[in-house]
Amino acid sequence: MKKIKTIVSLLVIAVLLVLMTDVNKLPVSAEEESEPVTYVVKYIESAGGWRYQSGDYYWRDKVSHRELYYMTQSIKDGDILVIDGSEHMLNLTLPVSLGNITFCHAPYAVVTANSVEDVYVLKDSTVAVNGDVVNAYVYDNATVNFNNNVTNLHIRKDSADDQTIAVIGTVDYVESSVEEWVTLRLYSFPENTFRVNEGSLKTEESNFSTVPPVVEDSVVESN
Repeated sequence: MKKIKTIVSLLVIAVLLVLMTDVNKLPVSAEEESEPVTYVVKYIESAGGWRYQSGDYYWRDKVSHRELYYMTQSIKDGDILVIDGSEHMLNLTLPVSLGNITFCHAPYAVVTANSVEDVYVLKDSTVAVNGDVVNAYVYDNATVNFNNNVTNLHIRKDSADDQTIAVIGTVDYVESSVEEWVTLRLYSFPENTFRVNEGSLKTEESNFSTVPPVVEDSVVESN
């Protein structure tokens, strides 16, 4: 009887080990995927081209870097991109929907993505963004073309310099502010009508509204 009990116990242990192994092999759900990766892109004179690093929001001179080709192979939806400015032209196409692009003193940069959640165009940047943008923030003397739709456009002025902005798609909401103070709120710009030239709005008044659009409550019909 003791031998039978011992055999049964060993069988139970063996089954538990198999189950534990199977659990470890279960596919990872979308919720368990890794956090967004931050990629910093910069032109390196000694390398004669643009390179990238991953992991931080700023370029680290003593850390190794790689060609952009490898970034385009590994970047995924939701990742973050930082363009560290250079006098060299950057034209980058990424087949993903990015979580964030920050242009940091980037005088010649074009980035194409499926879409972008947040775009930050900082001082001294002259850039173009291809792909729909949810939230765009344009600072100081930046110049930018948004070649698709922008849901929310925030124009932030913290110096005496003025922005130049064009949107080829539609714009749902525009907010202009000086430091902490909101100076302007406008709504519902049709396609290819939003223009700001050196801080001055050049869109005709017939092409925007000063009041938010009315959102109608949906009616659910019951049988």
